[in-house]
Amino acid sequence: MKAMKTQIFLISLLAVINLTSILQAQNNLPTSSENQITQLSELLSTGFQAQQPDAKNMLVTEDQLGVSGSFSLVYAKAIQSSFESKLSMPLGRDAIVAVINSSNPELNSLLKKGMNTNEMKEILHSNQHTVLFSNNFVWAQMSNFSQATITEPKIYAEKQAFITGIQSNTIGFCLLSEITDGSQKFISGIQLIPVDRNNNGEIDTNEDFYSNPQTFARALWLGKYPKALSQNILIVSQNANLNETETAFINWIFTQGQQMMADNGFVALNNHEQLAQLKAFNSPIDNPVNASNESTSNAWIVIMLIALGGIVIFGLFITWIFTDRTSPDESVELTTSGSFNLNSIQSPKGLMYDTTHTWAFMENDGMVKVGVDDFLHHIFGKIDQVKIHSTGKTFKKGESLTTFIHKGKQISIQSPVSGKIIAVNEAFSTKNPDVTSNWLYKIEPTNWKRESSFLLMVDSYTDWMKSEFNRFREFLNTTMHQHSPQHAYIALQDGGELQEGLMTGLEPAVWEDFQQQFLKASC
Repeated sequence: MKAMKTQIFLISLLAVINLTSILQAQNNLPTSSENQITQLSELLSTGFQAQQPDAKNMLVTEDQLGVSGSFSLVYAKAIQSSFESKLSMPLGRDAIVAVINSSNPELNSLLKKGMNTNEMKEILHSNQHTVLFSNNFVWAQMSNFSQATITEPKIYAEKQAFITGIQSNTIGFCLLSEITDGSQKFISGIQLIPVDRNNNGEIDTNEDFYSNPQTFARALWLGKYPKALSQNILIVSQNANLNETETAFINWIFTQGQQMMADNGFVALNNHEQLAQLKAFNSPIDNPVNASNESTSNAWIVIMLIALGGIVIFGLFITWIFTDRTSPDESVELTTSGSFNLNSIQSPKGLMYDTTHTWAFMENDGMVKVGVDDFLHHIFGKIDQVKIHSTGKTFKKGESLTTFIHKGKQISIQSPVSGKIIAVNEAFSTKNPDVTSNWLYKIEPTNWKRESSFLLMVDSYTDWMKSEFNRFREFLNTTMHQHSPQHAYIALQDGGELQEGLMTGLEPAVWEDFQQQFLKASC
């Protein structure tokens, strides 16, 4: 029945599109479009030259590399197989999206149901209407996506002509950057068509990120949008030995240049990605500029390290010979270190626990200390940053207590009670094994009598954690087979054990699922 309704819906949508196509017949021959990458290259080159007037044109087209410029911007999926680069770095993202007129009579139904990839291919292969494409690149990529030649494509030479065609109740495909204006909003009259990735016939909460460029950009980074339609933007060069100006340009384009990208509709790298690229580029080992200049001076260091390594190995061998190895307990720590199980979770008596994986404790003066439970300490381990509020901050039960941040990924932890912060524990650390001393805030509670009645005493918390631990393992099985199959084994270790700090090494999409599917379901 659901499949029949989908068929009827697609037929009605195609009928509307077909009528418009007949009324607005145009030349269907492929034409060259105004290249988004070319525009971005000009903007970035001009922006850098404004700071360094003596700099030449830094960004050129791929076929001009080495002739009139140092670098080129390319879509990763458009690089010619014969192209060889000495430098290639991800600079940002774009995506091919399906769009429709925001006044289309079938829009509301389409936003609720979305289109899965098979339905998208069906529209591309349909002979009942002409599909619009914003440029040749999009047409070629969608042909690869559909694994067939798209018949009678209508490819536009100008972006505005494509937008006009879409606003007349026609469906089309374009780049995200082509429909995002300078104020980081979608162009008026254009609506993105959601993709139903799990093929259940509706757009779920986890698939609903098409309302504005910001939420779409985050979803693109998290991997929620189909990879086949995602487009990474690379900066490439055929020159391995960069001069001072070229090195300065790379550092500029990963800092100030990122904002220019965002202002012109492209998805910039997040802060962690920017820092990671700069660190890799400026590394004395990885940077070809420094490596070529310092190879001679580094040679003696390598020799010294080899000699030192030989001495250390010899010393360990001598120690091994004269060491008593009969102790039965010597290797116990080695077999259990780096993993934890349900019995590893501390739950001190006297604390009152919440299903948000936090705790609260009222002191003699009526003030309440709050913190996160030991379960979160074990699964997150060492992270880059903990976002802590300042004194005077007020929050209600269920609002953000703190945020764990690691390599751009973040998790918001909800407060177990309402109150006003009167003291902050500056020594808080996710590595501190002592739960009671590792409190986050001391607060003045505003609704303690009622809210404390929902908290768990230690016995109830211990029983709850048994089911919670199993639920977490089930969550890992499901989400990691989807997003990180290479790490799925960590949820299946013998004895029910998990790796300490396992969350830090998982994909951004797993963190997002943990926030939306695990933590929120606990509340």
